[in-house]
Amino acid sequence: MLLILYNLAGITPQDIGYYAGAIFLFGIMIMAHEAGHFFIAKKVGIRIEEFSFGFGPKIISRKRGETTYSWRAVPLGGFVHMAGEDIEESEANDTGSFQNKSFFARIITIAGGPIMNYMMAILIFFLLFLLIGQPEHTTELGQLRPGLPAYEAGLKEGDIILSINGEKLEYYEGMKMRKLIHSNAGKEVSLEVNRNGKILQYKLKPTSEGQIGFIMRLGPYSTILESIVEGSPEEQGGLKKGDQILWVMLEGKERKNLNYNEGLLLMQTIRASGGKKIILGVKRDKEEIILSFNPAFKQVESSSKDYEKEISLNFYPRYTYIRQNVVNSMSDAISEVWRLTNAFMFAIPMLIRKEIPLDLTGPVGIVVAMRDVGTYRGIYDYICFAATLNICIGFFNLLPIPALDGMRIVFLIIGAIRRKTINQRTEGVIHYVGFAFLLLLMLFVTYIDIQRIWRGESIIPR
Repeated sequence: MLLILYNLAGITPQDIGYYAGAIFLFGIMIMAHEAGHFFIAKKVGIRIEEFSFGFGPKIISRKRGETTYSWRAVPLGGFVHMAGEDIEESEANDTGSFQNKSFFARIITIAGGPIMNYMMAILIFFLLFLLIGQPEHTTELGQLRPGLPAYEAGLKEGDIILSINGEKLEYYEGMKMRKLIHSNAGKEVSLEVNRNGKILQYKLKPTSEGQIGFIMRLGPYSTILESIVEGSPEEQGGLKKGDQILWVMLEGKERKNLNYNEGLLLMQTIRASGGKKIILGVKRDKEEIILSFNPAFKQVESSSKDYEKEISLNFYPRYTYIRQNVVNSMSDAISEVWRLTNAFMFAIPMLIRKEIPLDLTGPVGIVVAMRDVGTYRGIYDYICFAATLNICIGFFNLLPIPALDGMRIVFLIIGAIRRKTINQRTEGVIHYVGFAFLLLLMLFVTYIDIQRIWRGESIIPR
């Protein structure tokens, strides 16, 4: 815990809340996965001998009915031990044995864990869209991936795509933009771009998967500040979380009055300031005050591998949300889960071709990342991140990697095709080697995460 709370002098009660929430949610995700195996196994009549949270020596255990429920020393996962998983221990007349169940019953039991994680993700998005609302996917570019077409062509974070091959796009047509890019996979496209009020033209070629390498931004932004980076010029100038910006003015220029949903105009004005003093009209506690600050610059690596300066925005505006009815909330939740799953599927061949970097993180890094999302982007993105992690866990476990659910499903399918069960000793060795490798990998990425924490870094762009 001390490694996570690496900056005790500056930690706030909000930070502690986000850390605690992240640890709690991560535990819930693990338990949800194991509960998926548990409930489906029970449904098809498989006897559960142990339901465990964590690995290693038992700390607490209690037997209820035919099942022992335990909490073990290493809380980096969990397992459900079913009767008859090992064919050598399965008895032919044992109706509760895994081996004695139908092919479908065994497949659905193994897949139950990932299915539960996906159901959790859909539920989180559904409740979020229904109770709070949903921002729109916009044509504004978020973080760019080095080495991919958008980055190499010279596009920048914050650019707004106005048209693709002459087809005009409204700001809230991010999904249409994504479809246009995807439909031109491997073909050169022309982009018209708004960069802080300047209209620019670019040409680039999407990858064969129809990707150009950016994170899609949500919107529209309001002029209420969701968060401010501690120690930044904005904070030193007096801005606080919850402030509403009524107008913005560059020193020596006319002021621009801002409507509630014109957070984008606020950000563009600051980015285009060239470092001149920014003067703001701020509404705080029903009073209007005037504050000012000089924007900071940051160095960013360009596509030419040189470094150039650009204005750093050290605040994050709140979204404006569109409330959905029950049907639309469920439909959009399923669509969002499918979209993110597609993104993970497209990432695999790109990783193999080294078109995107392999950036690993483990439970420690995920907890810190969730804290950073909550602190710098707000509770909405924090909840979305939790839903996305459920998809990650479900998707990763379905991959055909030894010791994971995906490989166990592969062995079941091969056995069904051959009409002969895979040799249990061989399968056991493969899973054992896979588990040992994953455990070593977990230790390695934990070490990397600790180094990141020590340097004050996060896997989430701030």
